[in-house]
Amino acid sequence: MPADCFLLRSTPFQSQVWLEAWYTTLGQQPNIIPAPCIVHDRETAAPLLLLPLIIRRAGTVSSVEFADLGVSDYNAPLVLQPVTWSPNNTRSLMEVLRSAFRGKADRLYFKKMSGDLKFGMNPLCLHPKVQRSLLAGNIVTMTGSWSDYRAALSKRFRKELERSDRVFQRLGHCARFIRLQQPDQVLDALERMETLQARRMRELGRPYILNQTPYQAFYRRLVHSGLASEELVVTALYSEPHEWVAILFGLQSQGCLAMIRLGQNTHSWSKCSPGKLVIFHTMRLMHEQGIGCFDFTTGSYAYKKGFLVREKPLYELTLPVSFKGHCGQWYADGLHGVKRGLQRYPLLFGYMKKSRERIRCLFGRTSGTSSSLKKL
Repeated sequence: MPADCFLLRSTPFQSQVWLEAWYTTLGQQPNIIPAPCIVHDRETAAPLLLLPLIIRRAGTVSSVEFADLGVSDYNAPLVLQPVTWSPNNTRSLMEVLRSAFRGKADRLYFKKMSGDLKFGMNPLCLHPKVQRSLLAGNIVTMTGSWSDYRAALSKRFRKELERSDRVFQRLGHCARFIRLQQPDQVLDALERMETLQARRMRELGRPYILNQTPYQAFYRRLVHSGLASEELVVTALYSEPHEWVAILFGLQSQGCLAMIRLGQNTHSWSKCSPGKLVIFHTMRLMHEQGIGCFDFTTGSYAYKKGFLVREKPLYELTLPVSFKGHCGQWYADGLHGVKRGLQRYPLLFGYMKKSRERIRCLFGRTSGTSSSLKKL
């Protein structure tokens, strides 16, 4: 692997710290085969892309996917050398990948792909069969001062945050906002976050798997390596003697902070909206340190609109490799069309999503995670 490949990472979820933690924990599960690929130029043999891939078996179908399993909000190749890509080049690349994995997997299944990378368009998103994902990112970009951003928020939202701050100070003892930088302190906060999120998901009647051993191992490894490289940003609302009111995990990369996990005590502290409050204080702190972009990542939660996010489109691409993959592709295309149609009726679409989660929870199906598991 080229020594400088991670210098041109595409999103925070393709950094060396993130991928090393992923492949050494989540990537070691029995149904996972690590399969990272380097794409070379046919004429010069120069390395162009690194694809952090795996082969994952789910039931009777094997898929070539990005190293994700629900913990990565965005997927993309690592750009080893900026070049100009075209739809024809992308089509050729996909044919090479299909040939490479023939006999090993049934399909190429690339989800949540970020379209715009630092070095141009994501080449995988130029394929003629790429589709707009049902998920989207949520970005806040600040070009002026913190005061300018705060003034741009709606008056109602600003008043709500001010009231929440006063309530937090009144309910707590020596209540304060802090940034955690010591591993033992962060691990303590992580354990509390897992407890809060698991309780919240039980209340909603939804499955929760982030406290299972491979996921716990991943986040704990990320704590140690991420704090050492200063990529991991952990902040919290804290009250004496030992009460974690809200905890936020973020990834700092290339002038942007991506907020990846949020745990909050919605029982004793619900009156002070701890989740929104810790986000607001974190944005203020990181803006003072030169961060001008804040990524709320995936998940269409209503509270994000108050922070003035703009939508970041994501894309997906599924290509069959075997006959079984072709059959699955017909089914997936039909299902995607149904979902697109249902999105025109938000109430019905939301009801069906909740019903599906209840059924999965009832039968113990926990085949994957979503952003909702990380941010509730």
